[in-house]
Amino acid sequence: MIICPGCSAIVAFSTGPTHQHMDAAPACWATFTRVLSTAFDSAPSPDVRQLVLDAYAVQHPGPESAQRAREMLGHLIGLHCALDHNMSAREIVQMIRECRKIAGTISWMAPPAQRASLTIHDVIDAQTEADHHQRVRIWATSVWKSWDEHHETIAQIVGRVMN
Repeated sequence: MIICPGCSAIVAFSTGPTHQHMDAAPACWATFTRVLSTAFDSAPSPDVRQLVLDAYAVQHPGPESAQRAREMLGHLIGLHCALDHNMSAREIVQMIRECRKIAGTISWMAPPAQRASLTIHDVIDAQTEADHHQRVRIWATSVWKSWDEHHETIAQIVGRVMN
């Protein structure tokens, strides 16, 4: 067993693939890909899929770089728009595009010292589509709350586009 460097979950040791820009243990990345492709009786909801993507990326920020700063801004905007404004995945993607246009040079937003208590591993065992959606939302909310020191910055950027 090892500790995932991104979310701090205790996961099995594995030598499988990961994402080149995220700090994720291979077993954690494998769980993410399974959750992202979870379908019960229908195709995965685009809104839930967006929430999974944004929460996982924010919880596994990777090394500080200009590219990651830009990517993290998008994922933080995604969480803010989904959780605080109840936007759809389509609206979130558009909002991220518009925010990046006006944001200018994007500074690295340091990850929180206190990580969210929930991880992708709290989602994987959902038995129904409704349970899956609920677990994703609770997990994403936990992740978003852990980044509270950056909420005002994200809200200001989104607010400039909404006004």
